[in-house]
Amino acid sequence: FLVCFYAIPVIITVANRKKLYDIPDERKIHTSPISSLGGLGIFIGFMMGLLLAINNVASVAGFQYYIASFMVIFFFGIKDDILILSPLKKVIGQVLVAALLIFKAGIVITSMHGFLGVHALNYTMGCFLTLFTVIVVMNAYNLIDGVDGLAGTISVITCTIFGFFFYVNGDSFFSLLAFTFAASAVGFLIYNYSPAKIFMGDTGSLIIGFLIASQSINVLTMSNAIPGIQQISPAIVMAVIFVPVYDVIRVSVIRILTGY
Repeated sequence: FLVCFYAIPVIITVANRKKLYDIPDERKIHTSPISSLGGLGIFIGFMMGLLLAINNVASVAGFQYYIASFMVIFFFGIKDDILILSPLKKVIGQVLVAALLIFKAGIVITSMHGFLGVHALNYTMGCFLTLFTVIVVMNAYNLIDGVDGLAGTISVITCTIFGFFFYVNGDSFFSLLAFTFAASAVGFLIYNYSPAKIFMGDTGSLIIGFLIASQSINVLTMSNAIPGIQQISPAIVMAVIFVPVYDVIRVSVIRILTGY
């Protein structure tokens, strides 16, 4: 929280001097140029907090792959915030981090525990479902980042819920991952509530989306080993990610129907 809280004013000052603005147009509600580099502050606070909180990195399976994924997202996001990336290149970045999660960290959805009548999944289907989940949730958070404080507030609530879930079920790494990000996001939100002094940009929204997607998948995979929550774990995940996923479906349908 403190790292992000003190980093954001510095980022705003540098952005103003270098004219790194998000220029308003007919599709945006802000009327004056505002920096969209808030994700840089979130990323710095998140990484610093996480590295300081994890005592024994060697004992955390897949830790380095999560850090690598966040680094990939950061570089894709910061380039898009400054120079603008094509949608195809952003999708390539999302597929890349999903592949790191699946093939290196070993996080794959293997069962839906009866949700929509689906139980066990074979490995190939699980990989495709995991890839789909990561891409959809990342883009969902990217799309809802259009109102001051909205994406940040939802991410704080979601990470707090997941943090308590992992803590209660004995997974200290993912609990720290969730709480550390929530703290960093709160430091950013102080400057993002209306009237916003800075936006999180694609850097922040894509990092949020990847974190929430990976936590959601971990809830489903953890429940295989925890008696009593197998049947409710899909409901927990859907309840927590409902708002951004519903919004991306709503926006997509509207744009298809209106041709916009």
